[in-house]
Amino acid sequence: MEDKKKANDKKMEILEKACLQEQEQNRINQELEQERIRIMKEEIQERFRIKQEKIRAEQLKEEERIIMMDTNGLSPMQQQYYLHRQMEILESQRSSK
Repeated sequence: MEDKKKANDKKMEILEKACLQEQEQNRINQELEQERIRIMKEEIQERFRIKQEKIRAEQLKEEERIIMMDTNGLSPMQQQYYLHRQMEILESQRSSK
């Protein structure tokens, strides 16, 4: 009878250890998953920031092209369009400062 109790106690001890190990492994897995998600978010934010920078650089390049454009050889309608765009660009630059 005493041997059975010792065997049962030993089994319970082993089961409790296994349960604690499983809980610890679950906690570690959860932490790893949270870290993976955090890293993914940072990567997405960085890609978005880079994309925004590229778009802004292209926009600035286009604005510079329009500002530097010689409208003398254009039709009056085209001249009016580009002069209007130049004014818009200059105004937006003034308001952003």
